[in-house]
Amino acid sequence: MDFFQRQEETRRQSRRFFLAFAAAVALAITVLYFTLTLCLILLVYPNAIKTSRGQSVGLDQLRQAIALPPSIYGYPPRVLAVRPFLIVSLGLLAVVGAACFYKIRAIKNGGSFYIAVMLGGRLLEKAETFQEKQLVNVAEEMAVAAGLPRPEIFILDQETAINAVTAGLTPEDAVIAVTAGALEHLDREELQGVVAHEFGHILSGDCALNLTMAGWLYGLLIFHILGRGILHLASGRRGGGKGWHPAFMAVGLLLMAGGWLGKFCAELIQAALSRTREYLADAFAAQFTRHPAGLARALKKIAAFPRRGALFSGQAQALRSFFIATPSRGFSPFRTHPPLKERILALEPGWDGSLPTLALNKKSAAPPTAPA
Repeated sequence: MDFFQRQEETRRQSRRFFLAFAAAVALAITVLYFTLTLCLILLVYPNAIKTSRGQSVGLDQLRQAIALPPSIYGYPPRVLAVRPFLIVSLGLLAVVGAACFYKIRAIKNGGSFYIAVMLGGRLLEKAETFQEKQLVNVAEEMAVAAGLPRPEIFILDQETAINAVTAGLTPEDAVIAVTAGALEHLDREELQGVVAHEFGHILSGDCALNLTMAGWLYGLLIFHILGRGILHLASGRRGGGKGWHPAFMAVGLLLMAGGWLGKFCAELIQAALSRTREYLADAFAAQFTRHPAGLARALKKIAAFPRRGALFSGQAQALRSFFIATPSRGFSPFRTHPPLKERILALEPGWDGSLPTLALNKKSAAPPTAPA
């Protein structure tokens, strides 16, 4: 197949996903505008009820009693108007942007080393075993093929599954972490395909893209977090409060609902974008190695593994889109990786569906002392 054509098609799809993500953000801001307006109404509505008690109050008087800020909504208040929508939307975007900046800044300050260590990685400062020396040699070869500096290498010693991950905002900052299971079960060509796949992510900027997406998710989730905090306060669980406050309960629920809609849309698009970028990284791996069968065999071994790349680390679940494979089975709109079967067929169109048998309870025997 024409891997260069696949790369171009994937880039076009990625651009469409950016537009879809922007549309999802706009939808979330619109919903949050009406959510915030309802919150303001609920907070001041008791004053309107108090004003109308024992009196016959018309609609205009009731609207005036619901004292939405006149500097934003005008007087009498108008919810369906451009001016209040723009003012409130800009304020909401400022909150989302601040939350995104905070999260991305925190990750950037921690650096790619922080992510690798968070996953339980061990920096490979000096290769001791045959598998470690082979990994270093493969990484150096793929760095030359990709025209990139060789990233630092980490070993996830506690992970027995076959998997790998890359992290970093720039090629100079990137690291590659490989599981102990990958070193045990993959031969040199298969390991070369896996490492080349990770270099494909580095070259196409997927690491920075994933971190940016994570920041936006956090920004949209901030309203859900605020709503949950308001519900906690309204329940009277802090400061010896008594009972539930209906208005604050409603405000908390509305903020949670508005925040979840934005998160829902963002996660859908993030998963779709991540699936597309996996195909692009596979195409880069075929380009760098000139031997797509190596990565195809590695993916077959991942498919044959009982847990399909599942990792023990709880932190790995939050970063599942960063790995070469996840244990997902069946269809789900939130899957971050395409089905392994489709990826294998793209690399090896004549595949008959057969999978290798892995010796899961045996350590890989070190081959003769030949150069890796």
